[in-house]
Parts: sequence; C-alpha cells; structure tokens
Amino acid sequence: MSNRKGRPPKKVANAANPIGELAELLRKGRQSKELTREQLASKLGRSVSAVQRAERGGNPPPQHTVHGYIGICDLDPVKTEALWKKAVNYRQGITRLSFTSAPHIDLVRDPHEFGAALARAWEKGGRPSTRVMEERADRHYREMHSYAFLSRSSAGRFSRRKCLPGSERTLRAYLVALQVPETAFPGGSRHGDVSTSSAWPNGRLTAARPRSPSRWRRQ
Repeated sequence: MSNRKGRPPKKVANAANPIGELAELLRKGRQSKELTREQLASKLGRSVSAVQRAERGGNPPPQHTVHGYIGICDLDPVKTEALWKKAVNYRQGITRLSFTSAPHIDLVRDPHEFGAALARAWEKGGRPSTRVMEERADRHYREMHSYAFLSRSSAGRFSRRKCLPGSERTLRAYLVALQVPETAFPGGSRHGDVSTSSAWPNGRLTAARPRSPSRWRRQ
C-alpha cells in the first residue's frame, strides 16, 4: 500500500487553496496505483523528497513533476494541468517575486551588467528549470539545425550569473530556452531588459573586466 503501517499521512498544507488541492490530487493519484512514494520517485526519476514536497502542498511542484504524475497515475491531463497553473498563479499572487537589478538595455556595457541582464531575462521568463531549458534548446537545435547545444549546467550557470556565454550561438540557444522571440535576438536586440547591441560589439563579448574576476568564466 502507499502508506506505511502505523504512520498515517500528514495533512496537506494549504488544503483549502489551489496548491493544497493539487497536492491532494497528486497524492490520491499515487495511492490509486498503490505506489509508495519511493516507488513513484523511482518511476519519475526524481528523489523521494521531491515526491514528498509535491504532495505536501507547501508550494506547487515543477511542471515536469506534474506531467510525470499524469503519465504514471493516469490523471486527467487537462484537469491536472489547469489545477497546476491555478496553483502557480495563486502562489505568485501571495508571494512578491523579486528580480535581479539590471541596467537599462541601452546601458549594458560590460560582462557584469550583461550577466545581470541574462539573469533577469530568466526570471522574467518564469524561472524555468535547467532541464526544461535544455529540452527547449535541444528541440530547436534538432528541428532548425541552428544555434548551439545548451547543457543544463550551462543554463544554470548563465541564469545564476556564474559565467557568460562564450559565443553568440550559445547566447541564442540560451534565449531560445527562455522562449524569447527571435526578433528580440542580436540584431533585433531587445528582450525586456536584455540588449546585446552594446554587450556584443562585432559579435563578441566585450573585453571589459568583470567586477568579480574570480567568479566569471566564459562557457
């Protein structure tokens, strides 16, 4: 059975709001298949703690986790996806999202500011996971045979300002992963707070020294 003997399941947090409703739906779906959290985690390719968080109701789980539940537990995809979006919107409504401070697009002139703008683009793009970003870039690469491959590690480093793209192709792959319209790419040059006109003169990163040299690498 899905619950260990002698250990009744904890009550779902926020049971009266969409986040709790989603957690309850996921839990009941797992229980209907008579799966333990450990078994479901193995099928999902996720940790047991990830399954516990999804069913706890504190925060909405990542979308790919919800999709895993849909496939494994035979949940209604339309109903479950709609409830997940409702839960995400509810969380955003009660939590004020913060964004990286980045200069105006016309003032991005050095690696430090360019990195801040890329981080802000990720935040404005909904903060997708590195897995989702890799899948988006890979799909575009296979379908269009353009730009460059983007690994999860690279996507994470760019969005967390650990390093900068080492080429314009890599930058474009990163923007594809954020679902930025191609009209906003270098040449079109705008994506919210991201401009490449000053940070990419002649198609290359500027040679300006970053403010914290030990933290920056080109990828």
